Amino acid sequence: MGKKLTSRGGAMKDVHLLIDADSMIFSSCLREKESDDDDGFIRTVEDAEHKFEEILMSTINHINESFNFNIIGYLLFFEGSGNFRYNIDKNYKKKRKKYERPPLIPAIKDFIRRSALHYHFESFNC
Repeated sequence: MGKKLTSRGGAMKDVHLLIDADSMIFSSCLREKESDDDDGFIRTVEDAEHKFEEILMSTINHINESFNFNIIGYLLFFEGSGNFRYNIDKNYKKKRKKYERPPLIPAIKDFIRRSALHYHFESFNC
């Protein structure tokens, strides 16, 4: 069993997860290549949505089992305009390999936006 995250009184701590979903989105659009000239992209939005949900729930379950705390909600974050890292370092991501982006990435981002309540988007009581 993983670490226990507890409050000062010793009870299991309630947490919200903040999840960087960019790599999940990318992975949800890929499948195993069937040949050398195959691009390895998933072809249907429904298949990519289903794979995204599997990856997300697997990640949440892994975190829950590893740290053994009470997950009461989560927020998904993904690429958007105005990434502050480019203001800090002009070379941010410049050394990454160039690759073809899966064509279903925008559809999966739209799926996440439309499913905000389904994905436990909750306000924080700070």
